Amino acid sequence: MREKARKQIKGHSLDYYLNLLSEVRENTLKEFKNRDDELLISVDKYFPWGPTNNYCK
Repeated sequence: MREKARKQIKGHSLDYYLNLLSEVRENTLKEFKNRDDELLISVDKYFPWGPTNNYCK
């Protein structure tokens, strides 16, 4: 799987990568609009380094 992923992602133009990053950013901002600050301050008790809120992660 790793090799297949490397072949798919390598060798594109800079614009390809910038557009991909832009799409991901747009989706991230859209999803954040659907949530409130409670998401950020809620604590994940099972985080590997100990209880940590999502803002810190």
